[in-house]
Amino acid sequence: MRGRALDDVAPELEAAAKLVANHDRVLEDAVDDAPISQKTLARLPQSGRQAVDDALLEACARLLGQPPSELDEADSATVGELARFMGGRLQASSAQNPGRRSDMRPASASALIATLSQMADDGPSADATPNAPSLEGDVSWQTLRLYLSCEPMLHKGVGGAAASHEPSARREAATKLIGNHERVLADIIKTDAKSQPHLERVEPRHEQAVDRMLRELAKRILGQLDSSWMTEREYNASVALSVSKFLDGRIQSSTAQCPGRQADMSAAAADVMRALLRELVGTDFGSNTAVELGSLLRLAYHSRLSTRSKQTAEKQMTQILEAANRNNAPMSIGGALYYNTDTFDIFQVLEGPEIKVRALYRTISSDPRHLGCSILNIETSVETTRYFDNFGMSRGSKQITRDEFMAMITNEQALSSAFAENASWAKSQAIKT
Repeated sequence: MRGRALDDVAPELEAAAKLVANHDRVLEDAVDDAPISQKTLARLPQSGRQAVDDALLEACARLLGQPPSELDEADSATVGELARFMGGRLQASSAQNPGRRSDMRPASASALIATLSQMADDGPSADATPNAPSLEGDVSWQTLRLYLSCEPMLHKGVGGAAASHEPSARREAATKLIGNHERVLADIIKTDAKSQPHLERVEPRHEQAVDRMLRELAKRILGQLDSSWMTEREYNASVALSVSKFLDGRIQSSTAQCPGRQADMSAAAADVMRALLRELVGTDFGSNTAVELGSLLRLAYHSRLSTRSKQTAEKQMTQILEAANRNNAPMSIGGALYYNTDTFDIFQVLEGPEIKVRALYRTISSDPRHLGCSILNIETSVETTRYFDNFGMSRGSKQITRDEFMAMITNEQALSSAFAENASWAKSQAIKT
């Protein structure tokens, strides 16, 4: 990692990556009864080796945003000693110990020590709130590389299409893409390709957009799904589709596919790539059926009203519902909305032409009446079957929790049944408490 810019990498992520990469050496040094360097620094006893090992793994997990595990009093004491040792052992600048390179940035060292100190303070009632490093928005290849180096991340909070694939296949696909991204990018925009010249490439003037899409693809493979791509994708929709078609034809998972050329990756990893590409562009680009970017999209999201006044909330919900029924029909957008009058939570499904639904969600997420918009589920279909035949928006008639809504939107039969009773509602009907 030396020689590369780390300014945009979360300190927690760098600290975790360093712990993972140097775990064995850190463990040996922490319990070394005959150290070669920094001899004046007191080590932990060999008898506590297992407890130190467990503490290092727990610290890594917390740095990566995993829920904290409960520690007993003995473990807390060990962690306290480990925090003391690491505080003296970690070098965040070359000035601390001339002749020896720094271990990590000062902010990353502080994050590690703070995590260990918090673990020691938690004791038997571990109740720390994890502070997960984020992959929200546009991130660098270096951040993606560090994220990949942390094995727990492949199991943590996996979202989107990645959730249906094994971590081993996702790791292989991510390793191939992140490790070879420069060559992949160059191949996509190459104007005089000698290998597989029959594949249609992208014009070099779109290099920046292609690189952005490849980084988003890598992020999705790692299981991190956020809404930022939704606000950008439509501006480079044709580029995204061209890149997806190219990679679909370029990826080789067996030598039989292209004699004389070695396979790029296993079949399982290739499946991951293609599934995430489909998720990104919202279309089955590999199908023989002509599918446009305007294919049917069903998007579910959660938000919360910014007001805490029930009277204001009811007025706002009436406005939101009436605006939906007035504006959505001309765009062929339908859907359903549930609003929890006790918690001010909004759960909504939007269904219609993909580009229009994405644009509408962008508008909703920037509406000051909505707080914390987050996408719960995205489904793209090449078929024309709708769950919500009547355009507009209908209001759910019962209180509902996030878990209940998630179970509903991921089950076709449950979704159809839950909203069937609302199909006949007048589109401008006022909201009832």
